[in-house]
Amino acid sequence: SAESTVYFAGDTDLYPEMLYIAPGMDLAILPVWGWGPTLRGGHMDPLRAAAALKLLTPKRAVAVHWGTLWPVGLDNFRRHRFEEPARDFFVEARRIAPEVDVVPLEPGESFEIPPSSPDRG
Repeated sequence: SAESTVYFAGDTDLYPEMLYIAPGMDLAILPVWGWGPTLRGGHMDPLRAAAALKLLTPKRAVAVHWGTLWPVGLDNFRRHRFEEPARDFFVEARRIAPEVDVVPLEPGESFEIPPSSPDRG
């Protein structure tokens, strides 16, 4: 049976101990925003999530916590704040941690973690 190591950050911010979670993990699922049009404390923004990749050293990463839970009645107000975090994370991740394969998923999409090759564990 194939096993994968997955880290789901949940609602968190960048912290130095990420270095010790599971080096070389198969997948890191990282929040890149908070709820609604503004970011509150305790959540990573796209740049901080990209910086987390250098600590976590995953093979792949997926951005979550963006593009959903937009306040009712604000459909046309600051809509770009709703959609930009994932795009910004993708750009920053390529710049900061180009060795990580960032999987661009829209809310509701999925993918399967490919089996590890024998030489990579």
